[in-house]
Amino acid sequence: MDPVTRTCCALLLGVALAPLAPGPDTAVWCLAVGLGLLALPRLAGSGLLGPRGLLAAVALGIAVPRTIPAGPELHGPVSVLGTRVGASLGRRGDVRLQRVAGPRVPWHERSGRVRVVFDSAPPPAGTPVVVFGQARPVRPVLPGAPDPVRAASLVRIVTELRAERHVAIGRSPHPSPTHDPTGLLAAVALGDRSGLSRETVSRLRRTGTAHLLAISGFHVGVVAGLASALASGALRLVAAVRALGMPQGSAWILGAAAGWLYALTAGAPLSAQRAAGLLALVALGRLAGRSTDAVPLLACVAVALAVVDPSALATPSFQLSFGAVLGLVTFGARWAQHVPDAWPRPLRWAATAMIASGSTTLGTLPAAAWWFQDLAPLSPLANLWALPLMGFGIVPAAAAACFAPAPLDLWAGWLGTTLAQVMIGGLAPLDVEPWHPAVGPVGALALATALALGLRWPTLPVVMVPAILGAPAPRVAHLRITMLDVGQGDAILVEDARDGRTRRWLVDGGPSYSDVLRWLRRRRIRHLDAVVATHDEWDHTAGLPAVLGGVSVEALWTMEPSARLREAADAAGVPVQAPTEHLWPPAGPLQLSANDRSVVLGVGPVLLTGDLERRGERALSQLLPSTFPILKVPHHGSATSTSDALLEAARPELALVSVGAHNRYGHPHPEVLARLEAASATVLRTDLHGTIVVEVGPQGDWSVQLSRSHASPPPASAPLPRTP
Repeated sequence: MDPVTRTCCALLLGVALAPLAPGPDTAVWCLAVGLGLLALPRLAGSGLLGPRGLLAAVALGIAVPRTIPAGPELHGPVSVLGTRVGASLGRRGDVRLQRVAGPRVPWHERSGRVRVVFDSAPPPAGTPVVVFGQARPVRPVLPGAPDPVRAASLVRIVTELRAERHVAIGRSPHPSPTHDPTGLLAAVALGDRSGLSRETVSRLRRTGTAHLLAISGFHVGVVAGLASALASGALRLVAAVRALGMPQGSAWILGAAAGWLYALTAGAPLSAQRAAGLLALVALGRLAGRSTDAVPLLACVAVALAVVDPSALATPSFQLSFGAVLGLVTFGARWAQHVPDAWPRPLRWAATAMIASGSTTLGTLPAAAWWFQDLAPLSPLANLWALPLMGFGIVPAAAAACFAPAPLDLWAGWLGTTLAQVMIGGLAPLDVEPWHPAVGPVGALALATALALGLRWPTLPVVMVPAILGAPAPRVAHLRITMLDVGQGDAILVEDARDGRTRRWLVDGGPSYSDVLRWLRRRRIRHLDAVVATHDEWDHTAGLPAVLGGVSVEALWTMEPSARLREAADAAGVPVQAPTEHLWPPAGPLQLSANDRSVVLGVGPVLLTGDLERRGERALSQLLPSTFPILKVPHHGSATSTSDALLEAARPELALVSVGAHNRYGHPHPEVLARLEAASATVLRTDLHGTIVVEVGPQGDWSVQLSRSHASPPPASAPLPRTP
């Protein structure tokens, strides 16, 4: 690794370590240490690029995020006025505060940032906004997933605001192209994906061409290349300009300026910033008559982005964008050397394009396997078809359709739409089910290490990558119950190895469409013996269709399958049947509420109760074959559940509550907690303890493991687990 790249990596490491640095004066101390190291006499190596330069870079990197004012802790309904800053992730984006108000609190000045979950796509960075919504602390997610707490702490954010509505101030959007049924022109020119159909997005994702929707380095490069070519031609044709002695590289400067203008017009996503910054550095090098190496330039651009927006390091856009370029300039450059010069030019171009697509896919594999778990097997072929159409036709036509005067905009819109329809139609034969590589943070690091070692030992990734991705699921000693922290909802994995063969049941799927499926894949669980829908409510079943279609499932157990669940099961070829091993409800029609018809399972010493309420609990308590030392508290701890009758029949020692933090229902109810305390049961809650894992031994003894993603221990007020 060259000295510039090494120093930049040290600074990025410092930025990533900044949340671990304690104390409010960390920025001052780290700046002092960094500048002091730079001012010291030479310690070793080559001055600033030697060991002391690396130490100084780490110290300065730690100082960068700590210079950002700490964000406030907000709770409940609030209104905020501020400016959208930094990179966005889905509907999430950061707002730098100016003023804050509450229900009985007038507008007052505040500093720092909050993370906003917008009600639609976030406004572009730099847009003043007013947001009205509900504030709560930023919370960890399921173990192994990218941690929002760590990402938010990079810019000292502690509050997440769920927007009920927002107003962008003083921004007039560019008009979208008219008569574009595909929606692609507005997507690639303005970053507006609202016109894209679900079928189009799905086809692009499944063929590995979804990156063409983003305002990425590819689009910026196309615009900059066209502008540079036009400028170069103009400089050669106009004799007066030549007489002025325009310096070499002027066309590159104009191309880089066009790339930046395009990136800013489209909202400047991270991938576009990376490409525009890289083009600017290359142009400056050409202007100075210096040769340029892509890797150190890329490292410098990464440092610039991290200094401007430290939280960018924790986004998939940053990781995928820089991973793609690293794969291209390392693996792609090596593989391209083996294309025979004797091949015809079209064949050499096709081979080079396939190599470029394959190398970028390899470079993004660690981040893609961690974040999205999708890998299109026919991506090189699909990109071979789509990239030329997009680069030489759709992108220029989309830009003209949005910004050119009439009637040129109409002609460009017609041409771009025609090419978009041709591109989408040509991808149909390549639309196959993607592979689903899945790893946690350790696995992603192992994949990145394997690929880095592959630069020196090319055969090593061939062995390491399949071994990392194909590792089996963790072994179960006897019986394991995992209550996932899915917020206000239920999702419980039962792993039963009591008869020597491990059987896995997923009981409910939580309120999120994909979180539970991705957690299962990160755990390397590819088969479930049964999926149980206790009853048809969104907070229990929203994630089940994705699970039914995403892993191998032997049967869907439910008493009253909804049309949505039955459709998902039929599409996946999963039989729907009544539970074969359950305690409640009995067969036959029942005059009970949907909650009281919840499927109740008894697994060893564990009683799983769905959303059962008092009436159902009284009937169930007469049917219990024995006591159950471990109780999943019914209905998230609602006041209408966990009756004395159930507690007397089950006699729980450990009570597990699946509940969302600061939920609007007030779960778990104080009366329920009081009854559990009176029953001498230890209470564990997902809102306080995160995901809860209970290991049950052969003698009925149990132990508890808590996992708040990568995060902090539970508050001191929360009851701690015990082992009988």
